[in-house]
Amino acid sequence: MGDIVNKLNFNTSNQWIFCDERIPKFFDIFAYNITDSNILTETEILEQEELNSSLLSGTEDDVISLRQSTATRNKLLHGYDELINDMRDIKQIINADFSNLEEQFHLLVIKKGTFYLFASKVKRMEELQSENFEKTTEVAKMFVQIRKERHFRNF
Repeated sequence: MGDIVNKLNFNTSNQWIFCDERIPKFFDIFAYNITDSNILTETEILEQEELNSSLLSGTEDDVISLRQSTATRNKLLHGYDELINDMRDIKQIINADFSNLEEQFHLLVIKKGTFYLFASKVKRMEELQSENFEKTTEVAKMFVQIRKERHFRNF
């Protein structure tokens, strides 16, 4: 600890301070926690001073202007929040509509399949009816011919 005291050009008449238990802990904080990254550079100090001086040199008009721009910014942010909420609502509506359309599409696909199935069955029934008509006509002709033959044999 004596080295630190000598480097700091500490007045030795104040050595009583080292008897306090808290003081070595305080110096330990400096020794172990303060690094170059913790110390402001001259440029950073000048920037801070410039910032503070510009804040302190502001006029009433500057304050009013800042308040107005803050109010305008808050209105814009509020409008932006409303826009985002509206977009979310619209997205939900669009998704619901899309789901409904998708469901209707699947129903139409099923109906189309059913339509083609029925159409093929109707076609088959028409074919069967046509065959049935031909056979019925054939049977009727044979029946008529058999009757004619019997009728002529009786004469």
